[in-house]
Amino acid sequence: MKEYNGFTGDERNKAGAIIRRAIKSGKVAPPTKCCLCSQEKGLLHYHLEDYSKPLQNLKPICVGCHMRLHIRFEYPNLWKKHLHDLQAGKNSPAYTSTLGFFHTMRKAGITKDIGEVSMVENPKEWYELLLLTPINLKP
Repeated sequence: MKEYNGFTGDERNKAGAIIRRAIKSGKVAPPTKCCLCSQEKGLLHYHLEDYSKPLQNLKPICVGCHMRLHIRFEYPNLWKKHLHDLQAGKNSPAYTSTLGFFHTMRKAGITKDIGEVSMVENPKEWYELLLLTPINLKP
């Protein structure tokens, strides 16, 4: 797993293990609907921006939205296009694995960022306000 927001792959894996244990013990309900596109099928995760607080501010998210969100630093225009699609009411496909998402990207020929796309106007949702440059949230 890659670094994200200043947290190492190991730190992110530890936070993921805490979340999985909390789901298994019943402290946290399994995600059932993506908070970005409302997808209810396929694999759903929880997204964190701050891995030092793994059980706080969990965002249920489908694989398609989650992977686009995490690669937005390398593919900012793909992320911006996804934001426009979300505002238009489009759902992400129901992927059953993260590898399925990346396989679809390769199959579509997306090996570099897509052409220029503008940011959404009047962003309101938390995900529309995310930066396109990496930050360090590590305490």
